[in-house]
Amino acid sequence: MATQMSYDENDVLNLYKKAFNIKIPMHSVIDDDFYEWLTLFEKATNCSKFLVLPSILSLTATLCGPKSDVSTRGGEFSNALNEYLIAVCDPGGGKSNTYSRVVQPVIDHMYRRHMLHIQLENYTSAGIQKHQTDNKGYGIITGDEGHRFMSSITMKQSKGESEKALLCKLWGGRGDANVLANGVRGFDRTSMSACVFIQPEPLLKELVNLKGNDGLMDRFLLISAKPVFHKCQIVRENYVVLKESKMMDFVQVMENIYVAHTAGIRYTLSEKAQDSYEEMVDAYADYVRDKYNSDEEEKENSLITCSPENEGMDCQGIVTSKDTLHILRLSALLHILHQYINPVLGGEVMEIQHVIPRKRLLQAKTLYNSIVQHKALFLQAVSQENGKKVHIKSTMTFRERVVNAVCKSRGPAVSTRALQRQMKGALSDSVKVELEELQRTGFGVLKKVRCSVLFSSCLVA
Repeated sequence: MATQMSYDENDVLNLYKKAFNIKIPMHSVIDDDFYEWLTLFEKATNCSKFLVLPSILSLTATLCGPKSDVSTRGGEFSNALNEYLIAVCDPGGGKSNTYSRVVQPVIDHMYRRHMLHIQLENYTSAGIQKHQTDNKGYGIITGDEGHRFMSSITMKQSKGESEKALLCKLWGGRGDANVLANGVRGFDRTSMSACVFIQPEPLLKELVNLKGNDGLMDRFLLISAKPVFHKCQIVRENYVVLKESKMMDFVQVMENIYVAHTAGIRYTLSEKAQDSYEEMVDAYADYVRDKYNSDEEEKENSLITCSPENEGMDCQGIVTSKDTLHILRLSALLHILHQYINPVLGGEVMEIQHVIPRKRLLQAKTLYNSIVQHKALFLQAVSQENGKKVHIKSTMTFRERVVNAVCKSRGPAVSTRALQRQMKGALSDSVKVELEELQRTGFGVLKKVRCSVLFSSCLVA
């Protein structure tokens, strides 16, 4: 039976603020021209760029279609582009506004122009199957109040139905079929993606029931957006500039993406991007080896047990094999978006490239490193207590955990591998990203010594 929770509103507000204050460095995630236009769009429409970004990423994943994918070295491993995103924002912060200005026009256009009703509205297994069969495997789960979708999945699961398992399957791009008396009904592949807009408190209530070992939440990414509401004069002035710009919305961009991908496109990583991707995969391999190390003495010396002050990402099920897949998919989606947006904004028109450069992979990695911390905070905060209003558990951002581990380290320098082992459930690659940020802000120096990466910190007494 679904657990009903009620949280203290001040606790919820503080958690939400803590999440959106983990900044997503947009300058490092998207190119300058796109960033400038997105800032203009935000001021002219009150659509936060942190709500617009998940919207267009999920639309891109949907409209690339079920035949497109991204492949790693040699083409022996291919992955769907499908992505599930949750956009969290307080009431009045722009969820409905962003949905109506960014998502809905694309949905309406696809129906008028191509007779594709891409928005999924019936979340039952039968409803999903019928929708996908009728719409050639194209689909998006979205709406300005995503609480309906999440609560529907929870209720179906409590009745023993399998929508969660089906959603896990769809994220992988795989279809679903039923054998009937008159034949087989179903679909082979899908581009089903999601952009679920939701308020912080309803999200927490649903996470109580959705977090678990079924793998569904591993497939969702979460972006917390600070509410945006500019004064009328700012909106008027910037709307005039927006009307004179090359682009007013994303309809034409998404139309171009859809048309170009109807036959399917396989995206691959460049050699340099592949090398960087394999470093991330190797970091996960190190994590798995450390987690399941059979040498108990080494485990005792290298890992700190899960405790309130060291409640790591692994304790909350955040570090998973899906991490590298999310980054791979995000790199492809950012690559595709930039290729179709840049010409519209007046950039040089170039032949569409199917090879993803290292720059896009690093942009995806930067984006993921921020938003996975948003998700970690909400999952850490969820309490399993029943009853009246409960206090949310204290949380610690990943950056705070890195600083804490550095301060506890012995000696003038500490390696990223040593920190990764000390922080239960952290990837050495993610630790390195945070150490690079500490270096940029003057808290230490990161050096490569032979095969190790060492951090010398002024934080250590």
